[in-house]
Amino acid sequence: MSNIYFLLNTLLLLFFTLNKQSLVLTREALAELWNVNDAEILNLLAIEEQLIIVDRTLQLLLESYESSFGGTYIDVKKEKVLINTVDSSKVPIILNSPEIKLNNYSRFLDFVPAEKSFTKLKYNFIKISDLIKKYRPFQIQCYIDMKLNNIVIGYTNKYSDPNRKFIKSAEKYKPIFIRLRNQDPEDEKPKAFQAQIASRDIDIIPKIFNGDGITTFENDCSMGFPARNNDLIYIVTAAHCYKENKLFYHIPWNSNKVYAQLGQMIKSEHMAEYDFGLIKLDENATKLISTRIRNTDSEHAELNVEGGRIITSHGAHACKSGLTTHVTCGYVVGLNAIVTYIDSKIVENLVLYGKENSTISKGGDSGGSVFSYLQTLSNVSLNGIHIGRSIDLSTYLPLDLILSKGEIELVKTPL
Repeated sequence: MSNIYFLLNTLLLLFFTLNKQSLVLTREALAELWNVNDAEILNLLAIEEQLIIVDRTLQLLLESYESSFGGTYIDVKKEKVLINTVDSSKVPIILNSPEIKLNNYSRFLDFVPAEKSFTKLKYNFIKISDLIKKYRPFQIQCYIDMKLNNIVIGYTNKYSDPNRKFIKSAEKYKPIFIRLRNQDPEDEKPKAFQAQIASRDIDIIPKIFNGDGITTFENDCSMGFPARNNDLIYIVTAAHCYKENKLFYHIPWNSNKVYAQLGQMIKSEHMAEYDFGLIKLDENATKLISTRIRNTDSEHAELNVEGGRIITSHGAHACKSGLTTHVTCGYVVGLNAIVTYIDSKIVENLVLYGKENSTISKGGDSGGSVFSYLQTLSNVSLNGIHIGRSIDLSTYLPLDLILSKGEIELVKTPL
């Protein structure tokens, strides 16, 4: 009898342990970012939307006072737009402006003493950008961090010749240098996808969602979104996923099988300059493509894409859906950033986002959808595609740049 009681207690303990783990796993990615319960997300989304509206208004006002203020950023938990302030005598001008006064926006504002004006920050950023193009250092991230009121230069190796020369030359602009934590070496090794091709006679071919995996059997990436140019339908993904003359195949999340053949990536000049590529879809694959984003770790398993959005506020949330880490979220910390890669390739106009002391993306996520939640947890706006990361910060290429340079348009309805 004692053995039976012992077995029952063990099973009960296992049940509650697994149930607790299940609750953790089903917590929404945005709740993880904001460190709140799922029930609080919608209220914070409404607060964030209000702060973004206020911030947009402020940014237009501050254009005339860039030497007196050092930029803005939002803090959703504090319910504030923070304004870096160099000359406090100009604060009453902002507070008494019709745009602020009539809408009672002053309740959202917090003026923070700062050393560097936005004029100075922009000047320093341009000069440092010129140095990056001159010395071509590798694995560098450069951006304006509004919260720190300074230029931040992240690096992995400061002693290589081009990096050493660049860092020495950039020092006169007094940026903040941060040593980037390297990725796990195992994460950087190319991985061939070890899986069988699904039998069409036995397996039902699944719908293909944004954020699903794609593979050439030599490397794995993720799908960004479907786009069109007249009658041609493409899948947008990261250009560094390209393998010459190789076909891409669909990998659903958590699968050991490769399903539909998608097509080949078209080689173009934009691949090197902007790191996005277009996979021209085979006719059969076109019938399987969805315009929704996969989020099957959540009760909101499919996210409806309601157009695109340009993020303009530092501190706003950005999320991504990808093969390896699925849906994760971070704060926007750098707009119009410059990133260089191991081969000294330079990509500009990027957005850096992340969560402090956390890894929100890994190898295989490249090309995946980057999006922002709207006022529900089922509807989102598309922001771009995920193209890279260090341990702390991930990088995305904005949607408007992809659409304009690729001469494509977003597919907004099911194909």
